[in-house]
Amino acid sequence: MASFLLSKRMVKKSENRLLIVDDESQFRYSLSLALKKAGFETFQAEDGRQALEMLLTAQRVGKPYDLILLDLQMPRMNGLELVQELFLAGIKTPVFFVSAFLDEGTRASIAESGCVGILEKPFEPEEIVKRVKGCLQGSGREEKR
Repeated sequence: MASFLLSKRMVKKSENRLLIVDDESQFRYSLSLALKKAGFETFQAEDGRQALEMLLTAQRVGKPYDLILLDLQMPRMNGLELVQELFLAGIKTPVFFVSAFLDEGTRASIAESGCVGILEKPFEPEEIVKRVKGCLQGSGREEKR
């Protein structure tokens, strides 16, 4: 991921809770930093199983996440498996995929999952902040890249 220096105009407080799910700790840290600088509250999970536990707990205590930023390929439970588990659990938190592995078949599977957006790694921090804001403002599905 590119440098995460954001312009000051992008920093303003948000009430939105974002869950970043990726097995690469440096990527999670960098993405979290960029989104925090943009004013979002971020939480991190290292794989789908940990994310599922966090999502179920958040739902149970009445503090659901507003958006899940989800990697596709992870150990223990991948991104598409997590989406299926969320559906079965009745959790309707929007999912935005961020992945380096996006061939046409994978894109089709992701599109069928009902996600609100897809962004291929690597990307600039301004791009993900813009796309996250678009998702949270209810602008519908993000343009797929």
